[in-house]
Amino acid sequence: MLQHLRTFIVVAEECHFTRAAVRLHIAQPAVSQQIRALERQVGQQLLERNARSVRLTRAGQVFLPHARAAVHAADKGFAEVASSTGTLRGTLRVGLVESAGPTQAPRLLTEFLARHPGIDLHISQDGSEQMSDQVRVGELDVAFIAFPDTRCPAGVAAHWLHPTEPLVVAVAADHPLANRGRLRLSDIIDEPLIALRQGTGNRSVIERIYAEHGTHPRIICEAPNLAVAMSFVAENLGLCLAPRSTVATAAPAVTAVELAEPVLQRHLALIWRSPEAAGLLARAFVAFTESEPRWSGTRV
Repeated sequence: MLQHLRTFIVVAEECHFTRAAVRLHIAQPAVSQQIRALERQVGQQLLERNARSVRLTRAGQVFLPHARAAVHAADKGFAEVASSTGTLRGTLRVGLVESAGPTQAPRLLTEFLARHPGIDLHISQDGSEQMSDQVRVGELDVAFIAFPDTRCPAGVAAHWLHPTEPLVVAVAADHPLANRGRLRLSDIIDEPLIALRQGTGNRSVIERIYAEHGTHPRIICEAPNLAVAMSFVAENLGLCLAPRSTVATAAPAVTAVELAEPVLQRHLALIWRSPEAAGLLARAFVAFTESEPRWSGTRV
């Protein structure tokens, strides 16, 4: 039954049986069999199938959060039992901001898994505000987020990581501003901007600082991620406020120019649910992060 629930969740997320089978490392017919068995137990059709895709029925939409809650509760139980015997097991669900920058989050996760080989890792990416919500409701165990200040999002605990990272102005190498040593916001106030979507730290920074100067940003393109944003900058479509590390790894056609006023920092944090609500794996990962001097920061 538990495996059937896991399969249903993956199919619902992928909206495709073949992709779900690849993700689950099982044959596609086995996915179909497990879904049919689950539907017989529930007594309702959970998924509508056609030749190209799969979508949830109304019953499937109602059932999905309960399936996720059941799997999460089971994983938490497995982890608690494993902890009592000295071995951590289960799946750690981690949200990762699109550009992890100086957190070196992949290395941190790798070292944690090396200490606890019984843990599986599931990583997803989204905007910082969306991932904060996902942690708050228990869809994610922990998340690395980025915000323009160190105000802790409501409903979660946070460990703010060092170092912070400055935001710079990314411009095309042949742009008239590329040779300027430093820029002020007034220098770019009317320039076309490339930004990420609503709910991301990047977008929050841009909207906040322009509002503080009594105006609105001239956003001409919403890019799905910073890599795409840098490709548009390289083509001289517009400017972008981005972390220095992102611009440093972009194409040679993109130049970083320091922003002298206002000075903007990207603050990175590891967030999790309150200690009472956080699962064992989340608590173990937070404790590991806080014990590493190179990730030293402040808990809020």
